Amino acid sequence: MSVVYVIGFEQVDSNSQEIVQERNQAFTAMTRTRGWCILTGVGKPAEDLFAEVQKILADPEQITFTIPDPKSIKRNLDNLEYERRRNRIKKAHDLANQLERILSEMNDPALRKQLIDKLSGGTLENKT
Repeated sequence: MSVVYVIGFEQVDSNSQEIVQERNQAFTAMTRTRGWCILTGVGKPAEDLFAEVQKILADPEQITFTIPDPKSIKRNLDNLEYERRRNRIKKAHDLANQLERILSEMNDPALRKQLIDKLSGGTLENKT
């Protein structure tokens, strides 16, 4: 890409649980451009990140990577996985409730039975 825009740069360090992922995404965006990289952000967090980028550009051989404590990384990854699992379960519950409403409103007993059979592990056949 000739131009890469990183909008909302201040968000990169805003969530301690996703800091590694967010910094990796920002790094990837900034290093994939073949031309210009435009960073936008507001406030003190953005200023700190802009200063970090300027420091790296001024002396690229002095780049240091601060690696969080492995226990902290594991805890953050575990928290992310827990949240993802919770979201999948909530989505499944919401879909089940929606399907239950739809099934209760169906006026076609044969199709209703066919759907229930399918959801119970059977196969859904087209009987039209």
